[in-house]
Amino acid sequence: MPPKSAPDSAPAVDFKSALVSAGLPADLLPSSLSTGSWRLELAACAGSRMYGLSTPQSDVDYLLVYSRRDEFRHLRHPPDTTESRGPDKTIEFGCCEAAEFARQLLRGSIVHLELLFAQPAARLCVSPAFDWLLQRRMRLATENFIRQLLGLASQLVRTLSKAEVNPDQFPPAEARKVGKAAYQLEHKLNLLTDLAAGIEPRVTLEGAERERVLALRSADWADPASRRALARASLDRHRAVKQTLASRSSRLAENCPTDFLTDWLQVVHFGSHISEAES
Repeated sequence: MPPKSAPDSAPAVDFKSALVSAGLPADLLPSSLSTGSWRLELAACAGSRMYGLSTPQSDVDYLLVYSRRDEFRHLRHPPDTTESRGPDKTIEFGCCEAAEFARQLLRGSIVHLELLFAQPAARLCVSPAFDWLLQRRMRLATENFIRQLLGLASQLVRTLSKAEVNPDQFPPAEARKVGKAAYQLEHKLNLLTDLAAGIEPRVTLEGAERERVLALRSADWADPASRRALARASLDRHRAVKQTLASRSSRLAENCPTDFLTDWLQVVHFGSHISEAES
């Protein structure tokens, strides 16, 4: 759908200046983006900091979304991503062009969808075009998102099932793996519970709920009996959430409409505002 209003693009902002304004180090800028007609659409905390579950030992991880001012890129455009991660990095980041970000949303990528539903404090820099997407983010709450979350939950359940059947198989150095799997599963089950109820998933935890989940992560779980009890409780909740999903009287849309994300990419490039009736 072509834009219906005259372009009113935001003024060009130097990418490096935008990073600094967002409170990020200027050297976070990938060398491939140091020149050219780029615009920062989003700078956000990722991982445990986005969830409100970080500890002093947590990695510092960011995700950046950018666009080209001089070229319209659609969903079929070849992927354009840059990553800088590894044990030698004090600050890690993933960086992708807006069309690739939209493609990941269409696929139901958990990481990319969580960024939309996190608390505003996790987003350090938001362009007007990205704000347009945030205002309509429930269009991306779909059955596909639920399936992706269930797939990730199944991987965590495998670790917890081992701990329930034979907690002694985890040596002291690996005992924390059980707690990590339990806290990650708890977070994803919270998202699934919200989606089953048709409400915005709470990606960023707060208050007593945050403290409860953070305690799962922080404990050492050195005692085999406590590991078994933790695993059993987590598996019981997993079964209950799956039952809730199966017994719903109504379902979400199967997938996000492709034309919705195409509209967003036009907003990104042309700065056009599509009317509510059309969005």
